[in-house]
Amino acid sequence: MNKSFKIYKSMKIVFAFLFALFILLACNKSQLNYIDYYNKVNEIDSIYRFANQPILAVKKYKKLFKKYPPKSTEYFREYETFIVLS
Repeated sequence: MNKSFKIYKSMKIVFAFLFALFILLACNKSQLNYIDYYNKVNEIDSIYRFANQPILAVKKYKKLFKKYPPKSTEYFREYETFIVLS
């Protein structure tokens, strides 16, 4: 009986720790600054359109998408451009 109580108590502690870790990780994702994201998209788009360097643009898009999830809108179609260039 004493052994099962210790197991139950340790499982409760592990569950509480995992729950707290989940809450911390979930809250951290919502603080991305998309103003910086759109500034980078404009910079990469300029590299592709004006400097005519699609390989460099793909590398920069890959780096950008590692930090920010793609957020294509009506005016910015960065993920579509990335797929076409790849």
